[in-house]
Amino acid sequence: MGRKNHRNAPASKEGARSPRARADVHKNAENHRIRNALLLIAAIVGPAALGVMFKGSNDGTFDNTMNPAITATTSDGSTSQPSASGPDLPPDFDEAKLDILIAQIENAISAFKAQLNFDKIKHPKMKPGIINLFDLVERNAKNDLKNYGKYKRAEASNKDLSATRVTTRPYDFSYLVDDSTLDSLKFVAAYSHFPRHMILSSDFNPNSPMDLLAMLHEATHLGTDADFVLDTRDNPETLRAYLYFYTHKPGEKKKCDVVDEAKAWAVQTELLNVFLDGDLEKLANSMSVRQIMDRGESHRYEDILKKLKIDNEEEIYSFMGLLLSAKYYFAGPNRVNEYIDIIAYIHEKLGARLFVMDKNKRFVSYKRKPVVGLE
Repeated sequence: MGRKNHRNAPASKEGARSPRARADVHKNAENHRIRNALLLIAAIVGPAALGVMFKGSNDGTFDNTMNPAITATTSDGSTSQPSASGPDLPPDFDEAKLDILIAQIENAISAFKAQLNFDKIKHPKMKPGIINLFDLVERNAKNDLKNYGKYKRAEASNKDLSATRVTTRPYDFSYLVDDSTLDSLKFVAAYSHFPRHMILSSDFNPNSPMDLLAMLHEATHLGTDADFVLDTRDNPETLRAYLYFYTHKPGEKKKCDVVDEAKAWAVQTELLNVFLDGDLEKLANSMSVRQIMDRGESHRYEDILKKLKIDNEEEIYSFMGLLLSAKYYFAGPNRVNEYIDIIAYIHEKLGARLFVMDKNKRFVSYKRKPVVGLE
């Protein structure tokens, strides 16, 4: 989502520098609404390369630009070796400082989990998966290579490390602070699929509920990857096709798994609603899409912004993204497809190609329907 992405959703720099006064909103409401729609989409999703993570994070899902790291047995019995993976260490990388941040994040996730009443999750089927996300982060505390600096050193001395991590330790991931990847996009967090790196901005705040939600959004993608690997380890061709889905050539349009993105947004939306004691759902149900898009309506949720410690324009746009998501997400089971289509709409407007997984575990093109209230 964005602060810097919810900070999940990157907010437009123009919007951050020169927010319109409320008087201007009423003076030219229609142009303002259109402008906010564009800013909101930029804030929620950012460039297609990072997907949807608000800083407050959606999602910064980061598509690898090189071959995915995986050893797969071919039909003739030979084995293909993994490629080196992941970004280079940034020039200002500080491994000791990252160790401190990781410890802070792990403590913050445990504390955040303790204060949430998961029985208040609106859709009970989401509860086990959401709890598993917290467990995933907590279990990673025992991962010796959770610091990306340590991972890169180990990778340099062991060419099979990436493949081993993907296939036998699929829930392990590393943390990396890298503004060179995120800063221009205003993302607080992003996820690089294989062999799984959680990339954070230098201003990621473990004490911010919005930032933690952004990271948990990204962890949803990590969990999807790991589950898929475990389910297809005996079918290397299917696994390889999945891995290659998350690679791209320079200049190639990014690809979006619409259902997985919708799932990650649902996690964020559910958790924020629980944290706010149901106020997110109430607010979403009381406002029209037009009102949510209208920055002039921000007085409608001032108390919530205070509770979330949101006090700047970029974070407000990120919250608006979650509010818009909630408007569709909490509409009821008969509106599930509309919720998925709004996620598809956001990515499509950013130039991504839309896909869903078929019954054979292969990605096929997805054609969305028009989104009510936005088109």
